[in-house]
Amino acid sequence: MSKHPPSIAFGLKIKKLRKSKRLAQKALAIAIGKSTETISNIERGVHSPRMSTVFDIAAALEVEVRELFLIRSATLGTKEKEAILEKIFDLLKDRPAYFLNSTLNQIHVLIALEEKGRKK
Repeated sequence: MSKHPPSIAFGLKIKKLRKSKRLAQKALAIAIGKSTETISNIERGVHSPRMSTVFDIAAALEVEVRELFLIRSATLGTKEKEAILEKIFDLLKDRPAYFLNSTLNQIHVLIALEEKGRKK
């Protein structure tokens, strides 16, 4: 569960994706036909966008709409963990499904080994 209300967590996700694309708020606003103030309000969780705007934002950020709703790193609590997860995601995002499945299986093995080591 996110430590932020949904509108704030959603806005933070958009901001993070926008910054990862090295886009200014103004550039995103122009790309979707909205004002910079609108982007700022969305990113701060002041206003929730209409679904049509969500689709426009996803297109402008070149991500699938569902990516805007994946708030996985907001629950970790530390900037360091968030940065590491973002690096992992960046490394894996363009890999084929078979590679991702293999990586997931390896992660499961690593977690099992780590948990086994903690029990000793």
